[in-house]
Amino acid sequence: MKVRIAESAGFCMGVRKAMDCVLDVSRGKEVTYTLGPLIHNPQALEMLESRHVYIAGEIDKSLRGKTVVIRAHGVPPEVLSKLGEVGAMVVDATCPNVMKSQRIIKKYHSRGYAIVIVGDRGHAEIDSLMGYCAGGVTVVETIEEARGLPALEKACVVAQTTLNSARYQEIAEEISRHAQVCYVARTVCASTERRQSDIRKLAEITDATVVVGGKNSANTKRLAEISRELGQPTFLIEDVSELDLKALSQYSEVGVTAGASTPNWVIQQVIDAIAHYTPTRQSSLIGFLKRLAFFAVEGNFVLCAGAAALTYAMCRFMAIPPYARFYLMAFFYLFPLHAVNKYLEIDRKHRTLNPLLRKYWRIYLIFAGISVPISLGIAWYSDPLTFAIVFVSYLLGGLYSVRVIPIHWNIRIKSLRDIPGSKDIMIATAWTFAVVILPSFTHSSFPGIITLAAAAYVFALVFSRATILAMGGIESDKLVGMETIPVLIGRKNTIQILYIANLLLMLCITVFILFSDSFRSLVLVFPIVYMILSIRPLSRKGFFFRLYHQLILDADFFLTGILVYLFMS
Repeated sequence: MKVRIAESAGFCMGVRKAMDCVLDVSRGKEVTYTLGPLIHNPQALEMLESRHVYIAGEIDKSLRGKTVVIRAHGVPPEVLSKLGEVGAMVVDATCPNVMKSQRIIKKYHSRGYAIVIVGDRGHAEIDSLMGYCAGGVTVVETIEEARGLPALEKACVVAQTTLNSARYQEIAEEISRHAQVCYVARTVCASTERRQSDIRKLAEITDATVVVGGKNSANTKRLAEISRELGQPTFLIEDVSELDLKALSQYSEVGVTAGASTPNWVIQQVIDAIAHYTPTRQSSLIGFLKRLAFFAVEGNFVLCAGAAALTYAMCRFMAIPPYARFYLMAFFYLFPLHAVNKYLEIDRKHRTLNPLLRKYWRIYLIFAGISVPISLGIAWYSDPLTFAIVFVSYLLGGLYSVRVIPIHWNIRIKSLRDIPGSKDIMIATAWTFAVVILPSFTHSSFPGIITLAAAAYVFALVFSRATILAMGGIESDKLVGMETIPVLIGRKNTIQILYIANLLLMLCITVFILFSDSFRSLVLVFPIVYMILSIRPLSRKGFFFRLYHQLILDADFFLTGILVYLFMS
């Protein structure tokens, strides 16, 4: 099945702000409370609880001295006063759009306007808005209720921010007929309107729509309602376990969207499950080859083959004979490292495996295990010292996740794995070791400045790839406490660093080549340009990585090998 993803799927600005606020306050270890569920998503709430963020049942003296975060829905002023009275430390994470509604209500209520709020009676946001006008407020849910309103002298109409915009417009027009003067505020947030617009577009170009989100989420349910009103077969699910793949298999193209409170990793699981499902009746040679290709990319076989291509290129650049053992060493040395990293990522993020990888997971791990003695055998064939270096590097790599700080020490970093950004740096270092250091070490000539240039080249390309991929999971990584470089310094700063690093690399490589009179080596600039051009489109907010996106990045290593083969061999 072909899958189309709504660009607006995932956390909205208000939810993201509230989530960032809670995570910054709790830092994964400080007990923190929220008034009511922070967001309407059970998976995210479970993750928050594992990071010591709990839901406060009521406001009492037990909250004295405790940090209490106001969720995106906001609260009435009297609730804030009560929290102050019990001695709680309040952090306000109210959505800016809700704050806008609060200000409008206060302003027009003070001018004698009757306040009419259009939305779901009893919803937390509605309750918070009602608190900003003492009396003189009416909540309207339906067009029928609007028709039953009495005559009003002056009225101010405000919408729940997650309301169906078409429904709000219809109800607001009816309310305006009951008032001599009527101010209709535009308080349906832009994110909500964009999601509703996206689901309408999906309905036009797909055969069915899957809406992912909490069953208690108002905005998620509205997305499903809009889709059904358009006559689109619609499936509302909370996570991948509720996905009816057999029912979806009758459709050739499926659209996927999600509510504002749905974490990216939950949406990604659904996307992967749909994209990789192949009904028995459709199994064919083409289907088999497609699954095999997906498995090769997801299982890092293609990536490690790219390492072999990059090894060839760097050998030519360093004027080292490109022996086959160098390519094989790069492939078999790096494959188990990436397999272990994938295993640790699943354990840490509580993610389910890609469906194809899950099916062949045992075979995959066996191949990763076999790769270790193969790489050691290749190293032994080179010389005993190379074998010793490779063996020691594996031992050091094994220490990455081992606790080196005693458990009773009250510090956050217990292992190398806990150091912010360590994963991306370790991956780039391992590639530099396999692709550049090992070939140059086994060569008769002593490594010089050209080896340093090659090492910088490989490190920068691999680091850029790993960091771009990390930006795709920045929200879920932050939620589960994985401090990748994008989580640590933010998306904008990460993009700037990637641009600066690659531009500096391109400048240095160009100057080095010009001074070394090896003008044919200028072809090495093109893979850097390729990586620079990939940064912006593959690092957008809410971007969902597909296997072909990963393949776009992996292709840069093959491009390097091909260019060197054509122009430098």
